Amino acid sequence: MNHLPPPRPEPQVAAWIRVPALIVFVPLRLLWELVVLVAKGVGWVLAAVVVMPVLWIGRGIARLARALWTHVLAPFGRFLLLLLRLLWWPFGMLLTGLALAAAWAWKYLVALPASLLWRYALRPLLLGLAYVLVVPLIGLYRYVLRPLGLALAWSWSAAGRLLYLLLVVPCRWLYAAILRPLGHAVRWTWFAAGRFLAFLIVTPCRWLYRAILRPLGHAVRWTWFAAGRFLAFLGRVLIAAPCRFAYRAFLRPAGHGVRAVWRTCVTRPARWVRVTYIDPIRAAGREVRAQIRRAFRAG
Repeated sequence: MNHLPPPRPEPQVAAWIRVPALIVFVPLRLLWELVVLVAKGVGWVLAAVVVMPVLWIGRGIARLARALWTHVLAPFGRFLLLLLRLLWWPFGMLLTGLALAAAWAWKYLVALPASLLWRYALRPLLLGLAYVLVVPLIGLYRYVLRPLGLALAWSWSAAGRLLYLLLVVPCRWLYAAILRPLGHAVRWTWFAAGRFLAFLIVTPCRWLYRAILRPLGHAVRWTWFAAGRFLAFLGRVLIAAPCRFAYRAFLRPAGHGVRAVWRTCVTRPARWVRVTYIDPIRAAGREVRAQIRRAFRAG
């Protein structure tokens, strides 16, 4: 008789993990199986409704194309190839003959005369010109121009070094030893003199302007403004108002009276005298002068 060991008790942690697994993962697994089943059904429907008809149509088109190629296009292509071969034979022979004729003409009419002309005419002439012109020019360059150029280059280099030693080195020493320290001294002297003059003149003048002249100017300006306003007020009160009152109360009525008296006593009598006596006399005088003028003209 086999003695089996007693089963071990399940730990409490495994029970705690199994309960959330049954609550969470089992519904998710069932949902996944449902999604897989629905997807398989949809795939079968699509395969039966869409894919299979498309495959059948494609196979029919492929068979039709294969039959068209086997029984129509291929025989027609072989016939065209045979026809082109029959037509190409005389044309090819003609082109071959023309090519051979052109090659013979190029070889014996162009290349051979050109090679003979170069070998027996142009090459000796060019060699003669080379010996007549090029060799003297090479000798002139090698034995005259090149030594002269080297001599000029050496002379220029020596003159440059001499000028460098006689001018550049003394000028550099003069600048480094005398002019630059003197310039620094002049600059610092000018700077110090500017600071000193600024301390002696600019700073007191600035303080004088800020502390005395500007407040005094503001005071004078505001005093002048207030005096102008006061004088304007006095002019309006003491001069303009009495003059306006005198004009409105005395001068304007007196002027109207004088104008009325002048019109009544002078203007209207003068107009009456002019209209009654002077204008008729003038008209009579003009008439008399006109009659006398006509009489003298008639006589």
